[in-house]
Amino acid sequence: MRTRHAAGFTLIELMTALALMMIVISGALLIVVASARSSRQAMERTDAQRGARSALNVLSTEIELAGLGLPARLAFGRFDADATDGVDDADSEPNACALSPELQVASLDYLREWTVVPGNNTGDDTSGVLTVSDPNPEPLNKVQDIALPEREWVFFYQSPRVDTSGTDHGHGLVRLAAPRAQSALSFTTGSTVFGAQSGFNVGQTFSGRDAKVLRARVSKFGLMCPTGQPYPRYLYWSVGGRSQVPVARNVKSLAFRFHFDSDHDGLPDDKDSDGQMTAADLDSVATMAQLATVKAVEVVVQICVEEPKNNDCRARPFSQIIPTRNMNTRWPSSSEPPTYVFIDNTGLRAP
Repeated sequence: MRTRHAAGFTLIELMTALALMMIVISGALLIVVASARSSRQAMERTDAQRGARSALNVLSTEIELAGLGLPARLAFGRFDADATDGVDDADSEPNACALSPELQVASLDYLREWTVVPGNNTGDDTSGVLTVSDPNPEPLNKVQDIALPEREWVFFYQSPRVDTSGTDHGHGLVRLAAPRAQSALSFTTGSTVFGAQSGFNVGQTFSGRDAKVLRARVSKFGLMCPTGQPYPRYLYWSVGGRSQVPVARNVKSLAFRFHFDSDHDGLPDDKDSDGQMTAADLDSVATMAQLATVKAVEVVVQICVEEPKNNDCRARPFSQIIPTRNMNTRWPSSSEPPTYVFIDNTGLRAP
């Protein structure tokens, strides 16, 4: 039986215990919130690293292929420091980010090669019709003929070997102006040429080896922005003029820098003459003539490591220097014209 004088808690004691309990609970909540924030930031950093690795892997693969089977002057089709500067309007991107560079690279697809009938081609420039002797591509019995969509790039080759600017090359990259159906005997080419090539005429007949047409692989990279908004930005990749494919999201900036070999000695230019290849030897501006001498490309991608706020974000840079090992044009000396030797896919046709 409880008496009137039984021991108990006073109001002050209860309030004190409640205050201590609130302090303990608040501290625990702070730890939980901090842990959740740290976990979210770690996930965002991981996502940024994963996105950067994925993007750099794609860029590395395509840039390393630049110039495969092509003259060096056709390895890079364009480099725009500002994607909205109006260069190559047929390729302009309506949602390109202002002041964001775009890079376009090309290589040959050797899996399919068609023989062109000499003298049957029409056209007075790059626009015209290329007629092939057999709709089935080489290597026969090893690959199937395919339909090519409009805006696909093809490489036409006939002659000559010497690849000098402003001459009648007899070879070049052109874009299809109409779809080419499977088993069709002709390719309809348009006026859009790759890069700054000149002296290329699909209707002109050159003496020498049979003319060939091969499918080309043309990739383009840049930043894609939503209309009227700075974020989310995506680093996109498109092949052959087809739809843009995002390869990294929440990209704050994209930059390309180049190692040139302007004296054609096989080594990148040592601009500061210190005997070492450093960042000081890289150029962030490139003309079409310089792009024919690229030895390596540095790609720098800044990825947001947290969700953008107030049109900005905290970003981490990721970079990679990618060598251009497949530039096959050779300069005998600084005073002699470059030599391009076309190599077809004869090896693939061997039994």
